[in-house]
Amino acid sequence: MKIAFVSLPKIYGFALTEDCCWGLTRSRYLPAALLAAASQVKGALFFDLSIEPPENLEVLKPDLIVYPLIPLLPTIAKTFHSIMSNICKDVPKIILSVPPGYMEDYARLEPYPFCVVYSEPEAVFSAFHATSKDELIEWRSHSKGTAWMDEGEFHRMGPLRTCLDNIKETNWDLVPPSYWFHYGRVIYQISRGCPWRCNFCVWGGSTVTDRTFKMRPAEQVAADLTNLRETTNKYLDLRYPIPLQTLSAQLTSDIGWIRKYHSLMEDPYPFQGNINLHELTEEKLELLTQSGMGLFSAGMEALTDPLLKRMNKPHDFEDIIRSIKILNEAKVNYSLKLISGGYGETKNEIRECLDNIEVMSKRGINRSMIIVGGPIIYYKGTVIGESPPEEVAYDLRHKGLRQRHIHADEWIEVVKKLSSHNLLYEAVEHYPVKRLKRPI
Repeated sequence: MKIAFVSLPKIYGFALTEDCCWGLTRSRYLPAALLAAASQVKGALFFDLSIEPPENLEVLKPDLIVYPLIPLLPTIAKTFHSIMSNICKDVPKIILSVPPGYMEDYARLEPYPFCVVYSEPEAVFSAFHATSKDELIEWRSHSKGTAWMDEGEFHRMGPLRTCLDNIKETNWDLVPPSYWFHYGRVIYQISRGCPWRCNFCVWGGSTVTDRTFKMRPAEQVAADLTNLRETTNKYLDLRYPIPLQTLSAQLTSDIGWIRKYHSLMEDPYPFQGNINLHELTEEKLELLTQSGMGLFSAGMEALTDPLLKRMNKPHDFEDIIRSIKILNEAKVNYSLKLISGGYGETKNEIRECLDNIEVMSKRGINRSMIIVGGPIIYYKGTVIGESPPEEVAYDLRHKGLRQRHIHADEWIEVVKKLSSHNLLYEAVEHYPVKRLKRPI
């Protein structure tokens, strides 16, 4: 059976991006989960509708089509599904649910997809064995991690345990040679789940998938990225590698993994990834830098202990101060995300944020790279999505994903104060990329 794993077409001039928060981008990203799932299936095809017209996909005559959907606004998911339903009309369609909490929403989209894969797509497709329509139905009915509609009734098989530590390597050769020129960035997933499970996070706080934190073996990551460099060098005349964004809830959780990866990457592939402010040390930072990490991102999220505790963040305000000092002294490129509300905060707690900005200055932090994001998105399947604070429950029922911007005026004052203390990050679209060499 010929299975086509299909990246979605552009919409409103934007392409789908499969990163940690999911969204749309003007620059195409080579997706992680879609390509990783395709790499588990013998004879799979990878096709990008943002590069090629649907007529070219029809020429390939696939027996099955797999594509991802992300929530964003409900109308956009429906629009993408409608477009895909009209491509190869008689071919069964499977949706990858990103994030997994939306499996039932996607299964109920009309016309109904053949099924939705919501849990560990690599494991689901590594067990794919169908060679006919009847066997395809049997596979769906006995495969964990799938959900579907049948005669108006919703069915779901139970989730799988996290498998990212036990999957095949990424097959970069699935990407047609002519595609590489079109991608502004490659996405690659190193870990799944999170040891900390913040209440709003779809990585570690999901109530519908296994919450275990697993990392790909360092040997596989090193081999995959070495192969990525060799593959792109065959088709592109680049001075520097294609920018690489790793999906990794916390790269700082396992010092043994870091040391192993460091020992394997004599010619590092530059990448950006996530760190945890509770776990960051000088040794971890130095090893990751020497291993190719060029942009360190962290979910700081709040500046006061009460708000951090409410979100179930592992770090506290003292960790924030300590980690910023480590990052500044190392003179690395980093960004710290600050959420501007939506988790039941009070005006007094926002005033404490303002006070703590002064504390940071007095404690010797005269510069930082803080990015202020919007309010929390209540993704289905997360702890806060299942049990939102009373202050936002009404908006959650009536306005979809985003609740109203609570205390917007007060949060604007926080942004102004961060700016006046030289703590705001001047965002750039692409992080600096250079071929890194180990110090002698």
